[in-house]
Amino acid sequence: KGTPIYLNRAAAYLAKRDGKWTAIVDGEALVEFPGSMPKEANLPDLKLTPKGEPFFAVQMADGSQVYVHPNQKKKTGFDRVQGLTFNKDGSQFAYIGVRKTGDKETRFAVHNDEVSSEYRYVSDLQFSPDGKHLYYVARKDDDEVLVTDGKEGRVADDFKSIVFSPDGKSMAMRVKRGEEFVVFWDEYEIAKYPYDAFFEVSVDNSLVFSPDSKTLAYFAQADGRQFLVAHRGGSAYKSPGYKRI
Repeated sequence: KGTPIYLNRAAAYLAKRDGKWTAIVDGEALVEFPGSMPKEANLPDLKLTPKGEPFFAVQMADGSQVYVHPNQKKKTGFDRVQGLTFNKDGSQFAYIGVRKTGDKETRFAVHNDEVSSEYRYVSDLQFSPDGKHLYYVARKDDDEVLVTDGKEGRVADDFKSIVFSPDGKSMAMRVKRGEEFVVFWDEYEIAKYPYDAFFEVSVDNSLVFSPDSKTLAYFAQADGRQFLVAHRGGSAYKSPGYKRI
């Protein structure tokens, strides 16, 4: 099925035999499952974990979709599955399951086959750099909540960016709270700006840690000028303002 994929010196592809889809990695059939391939263009047929274990999605006879992988403890079907991600060593995985009831969609975070509570939506699935913790943003009613290892934590109107330090010991985020943007470094609120004070060069670098994990920097703007802000050791540096940076 499709083009073989390669990862960490492993070659893998999907084949159908005796009515079952089989993931073959380096010539060995590692997992098989009956069903058909989902037709959504944004759903890949096959992924390999960093350890070279195959994951693939199939459509069941009842129309539900499920990810299939080796050593699977249980299979939970959804109307749609998406956003499959792994931690660094491939020992954990997570994805988003979507269920439809009429015109209404609800979403769930699935972590190692365990399904979360029901949410209006789930986004930003990411593992901590050490691979031990799963974070995601979910919306229940009108607020968003940061969920860590299945436990709901900080609540905000909108989470705009969440980043980890290179050493994996710290997390920073920028959230919208009322008419303000608030910057957090771990549990500490380190800065607060009016709603229109931030601009983003790209989605990925609105907050960034230095390589030594000791400085957090971001761009902001005020009075028509743009500037860089850097926090380090309890102090903050603000660059001169420029028309554009």
